[in-house]
Amino acid sequence: MHQENTARAVILSDGFMLALKPSHKAIFFTPGGRIEPAETTRAALAREMAEELPGVAFEVVTELGLIKHHWREPSGEGMIGRHHFFHVVAPALTPERAPVSVEPGLTFAWLPIADLASLPIQPPSLARLVPQLASGQAHVWSATDLDA
Repeated sequence: MHQENTARAVILSDGFMLALKPSHKAIFFTPGGRIEPAETTRAALAREMAEELPGVAFEVVTELGLIKHHWREPSGEGMIGRHHFFHVVAPALTPERAPVSVEPGLTFAWLPIADLASLPIQPPSLARLVPQLASGQAHVWSATDLDA
């Protein structure tokens, strides 16, 4: 089983959450990416944000917590993800216009928070946790998602 550790941003605005969609999969996930060896989660988040949203000013509000996610790639390979989530604000980003991805094969989209449960968001716990965050319920995230 392959394991990956990531740092991820939850960016909310006017009832929407910013997400990315890969062209080769029918899923959405939040901005961020792999934590490099000897890199802190915050440093990884800052690096990934600069890579995915160059020139966009952002501020980390708080560390939300960890979601462990088990899934199977289309190739059949089993995956284990340890995703460290942060609540991030980026005032220049609004649902009126999705940013353009600088990474080939990825498209940004603003997902309605109220509809997350019906969307293929990964990890799936986000469909439950993001609406709580948006409604002002502050707590530390801790979840384990097991996909088929």
